[in-house]
Amino acid sequence: MENRSGHVEKTWPFRLLGGELLGLREGGFFLQQGHKKGFSPFFVPALERTEGPTGNFFLDRKGNLFSIREDFTKTVLNHRKRYSPGSQVKVWYADFVYRYSGNDLVAEYQLGLEKVPRNSMDDSLEILEIIVESASEFFEGPVIVEIGHTGVYEDLLKEIPKNLHEKVLNLIDTKNLAEIEFLSHMKKIDLSKVGKIIEDSIYRRSPEHLKAMDLPPSVKEDLLRVSSFLQEKFPIVSVEIDLTLARTIEEYSGLIFTIYDTSSSRLVAAGGEYTVNGEKGVGGSIFLEGKTC
Repeated sequence: MENRSGHVEKTWPFRLLGGELLGLREGGFFLQQGHKKGFSPFFVPALERTEGPTGNFFLDRKGNLFSIREDFTKTVLNHRKRYSPGSQVKVWYADFVYRYSGNDLVAEYQLGLEKVPRNSMDDSLEILEIIVESASEFFEGPVIVEIGHTGVYEDLLKEIPKNLHEKVLNLIDTKNLAEIEFLSHMKKIDLSKVGKIIEDSIYRRSPEHLKAMDLPPSVKEDLLRVSSFLQEKFPIVSVEIDLTLARTIEEYSGLIFTIYDTSSSRLVAAGGEYTVNGEKGVGGSIFLEGKTC
């Protein structure tokens, strides 16, 4: 979930995409869809004065401390908290975020949406629809939409000793079945449910297998509703279930999705439901251009 850079000279989405110009047609499509659904533009500087070191930061020559945007979700939430606490925020953005890749600071151009607070699954489906539709327009495709849910882990961890939580979650992240079996044997604990979740995410990814999966009822209901929505709305888009997605970002809380472009074999969009400082929201981003600063 993330995006935005801070040149208040409005930066529109006319950027290089795979060596070609992402111009009026593609960028206009995303903005048009967002506008139709009632999303407003969100423009803020990429640099923000801060009182203490946080994220990526630097000092100017006068000793002032600044943070540089690395995540759009946090930027939106901080802006709301500072200028309109308690109000509904429903915005689209089109700008850069800045993150380190090794020793290099990389600027990545993103298009995205945020809605806070999130009141129901309808809010999540609204954002998912725009992101999937736009990604299908932008990229050669076809695209694959993977969906997961954090509720899977909340249920699994109840039966696992707390000191093993991080180890088990890391093994789920990497879909490491062999290590799960070894850990189960060494610690003499039952990790068969964890192994089943990983197996399902490798071998039974079609939504048609959902009803037979051993999942919490609310999780299964959410995934069935979302997969049915996507299959009906986008018949040519492949929908897959990956229950190991839930650990990619700690703040996620609920539905999660990632989108891959099969023509380039790369991740092109992601998002989901989240809870940050007790605030529920939902967002999604499309990843376009990345350049070393």
